[in-house]
Amino acid sequence: MPLAALALIAFRVRREPGVVRRPRPRARVIAVFASLLVLGLALRLPSARRARDFETLLRRAAGELVAGRPDTALPSLEVALELRPGHSEALWLLGWAELQKGNRSQARLRLQEALARRPDSVEAARLLALLDRQEGKRRADAPLP
Repeated sequence: MPLAALALIAFRVRREPGVVRRPRPRARVIAVFASLLVLGLALRLPSARRARDFETLLRRAAGELVAGRPDTALPSLEVALELRPGHSEALWLLGWAELQKGNRSQARLRLQEALARRPDSVEAARLLALLDRQEGKRRADAPLP
């Protein structure tokens, strides 16, 4: 929208003092304005669609994990990580899915990666502390779940 507004202003500002110009056809100005508006929307739309898809994938995966179905959550999480590689929320959800499946080593790797990317991730820290507790290890700095 700002690009189209600037183009519209540019049409009005390019007048030289003292020179009388015949008015431009409104249809041409409107067509240029509309085409710039459409171009601006077309450039923004794919990133907005990807963001919406990413959030939908995370919500779907979290719902599956809460329901105790990690096998159905894994494909959504893998696609989410393809859209945004290294995203901390997707990583800790993937760690949770691996933990539910019993893959403790994979869960630990995913949770540690999530904590490395976002050290203030309470969810990843709690799941890692739970994993430590289940394995008989206790870290002094790990919060209890």
